[in-house]
Amino acid sequence: MLQHTFLPRSHILNAVTLTLRTHTFEILSPLRTAAFVCFSALLFFAVVGSANAASLVSNGSFELSSQATSGAINGGSNPLTDWGTSAGLIYLITPGTGGNFFHSTPGNSPDGGNFIAEDGDPNFSGPLTQSINGLVVGQTYHVSFYQAAAQLLGYTGATTEQWQVNFGGDTQSSTLMNNPSESSQPWTQQTLTFTANSVSELLSFMAVGTPAGEPPDVLLDGVSITSTATPEPAALMLTGVGLLLVVIGRQRRKRA
Repeated sequence: MLQHTFLPRSHILNAVTLTLRTHTFEILSPLRTAAFVCFSALLFFAVVGSANAASLVSNGSFELSSQATSGAINGGSNPLTDWGTSAGLIYLITPGTGGNFFHSTPGNSPDGGNFIAEDGDPNFSGPLTQSINGLVVGQTYHVSFYQAAAQLLGYTGATTEQWQVNFGGDTQSSTLMNNPSESSQPWTQQTLTFTANSVSELLSFMAVGTPAGEPPDVLLDGVSITSTATPEPAALMLTGVGLLLVVIGRQRRKRA
């Protein structure tokens, strides 16, 4: 005579739960693996992107200075940290003091704080320089900055102003500004692209203006250099999705 063995209900429920958990883990495990790989890749690219996005320029806002008030900074009296000057009429202008120097001012730059003013008259202009390190040879870089124009008190006549930027031996010019007599031109952002020829290059800003004697003053603030190799958010997302699909595809082939 056959005897039926009846398992307690709790044992049956435990067996069913274990089975469901096992299959659930088998299903979710590939997805978890894929999600982990995708997240790790995105985190890696985000860190690399942040490093590339960081500006290579030191004191690009001209806030670090031993000079607390507006005044000349050229030559041996240069108080600016990390910047060099050798000639020319270059001034550090502190917030709210532009009216002491110019007929009309464009106000504070979008970068805020101090800014530079240089005479664009070729008889008085001189380079503002900084050595940029940590470059990758052959890689392209964006040199970005804000520019504006103004005219010194006591002078009249229409002028033109722009910056001549040299990086690694390549010289480019910013957008030309046309400034009416006793007026000013607003702040605008400029971005120029250069290719590094060495791991270290000299960045130079030279004010250029016409006519001589007016004088044409060119203003500068918010200087930065960033690598063009910085991954874009959309590119990062596509990379992550691609990695996710690859991992899921491999897991499906293993189960098949």
